[in-house]
This record gives sequence, structure tokens and C-alpha cells, in this order.
Amino acid sequence: MALDSEQEKMEQAKRISNVGCFAIVLTLIIVVLIASAVIRADLSTKRGNALTVLSRIREQVDKAPGVLDRMLAYDCGSDAEDAVSSAEGVSEGLTDDANISEVESAWQAVEDAWAEINRGCRSSLDDPAFVDLTTEMEGLRNRISVEKGNYTDVAEVYNSALTSFPANLVSGGFEKM
Repeated sequence: MALDSEQEKMEQAKRISNVGCFAIVLTLIIVVLIASAVIRADLSTKRGNALTVLSRIREQVDKAPGVLDRMLAYDCGSDAEDAVSSAEGVSEGLTDDANISEVESAWQAVEDAWAEINRGCRSSLDDPAFVDLTTEMEGLRNRISVEKGNYTDVAEVYNSALTSFPANLVSGGFEKM
């Protein structure tokens, strides 16, 4: 009889041990899944921040051709008109999902047009309305410069988070910016 009792105790201990191991494994799986979801949400937030800043840069780039177009009323020459047309085309070609290099390319076209206007409109540089347009353009330049710095900062935070442990284990589907 004593053996049966000892044997039952051993089997009961094994069952308890198996249930305990199962509970520990299940708890670990749940913790890993929750941690993965939290990490992915954090990466999504950081990516969203970078995309928001990029969107603000695009908005400023989109405004620039209109300012340049109003400057053409001062007869700045055909080179300036061609440059503004080119800048408008590049700017209009930007999509909502344009990346930073596409936005920078559009801004460079604007900068080139701005340089052509300044070369071609030398006689209008003192006109008060032209000065106002120049001031507006400089404001756009400053806002874009600030936002580019902001973008660099938030993209760096996102890229760093993307490649660091433990995010790099669950970052499938996220791409560097």
C-alpha cells in the first residue's frame, strides 16, 4: 500500500510540474507577444513622426512655385520662366508618399528657379512688391531648413530604434528612412 501511495505522489508531482512548466511557457509567450506589439507600436509612432515632418516639408515646397510664379510678373527673362516651369513640374510630381530625396530634388529645382529669377530680375530687386515676394521666399527657405533639421533628427531616432535590440527582432516590414 505504501508503494501505491508513493507512486501516486510521484505522479501527482509530475502533473504539477508539467502544469507549472506549461504555465511558465505560456506566460513567456504572452509576455513576448505583448512586448512585440509594444515595440512595433513604438516604431510606428517614430515613423509617423518622421512622415509628419516630411509632410510639412512637402507643404512648404508646394508653396514655393506659386511665389516664384508671381515673381515672373516682373519679366525676369525666358531662362527664369523655364526654370519656374521646371520647378512647378517637379513640385507637382511629388506624391503624398514621396521620400526625402524626391522632396529635396523638388526643392533644388525651386532653388535653381529662384537663382534664375534673381539673375533675370535685377531691375526689379528694389520694387516693394518684389521685395515682399523675396521675403516670402526667404521665409519658405527658412521653414524648409528648420523642417529638414527636424526630419534628420526624427529619422535618426527612428532608424536607431529600428536597428537596436530588441526592436531589430520584430521590425519586419519597417524600412529605414
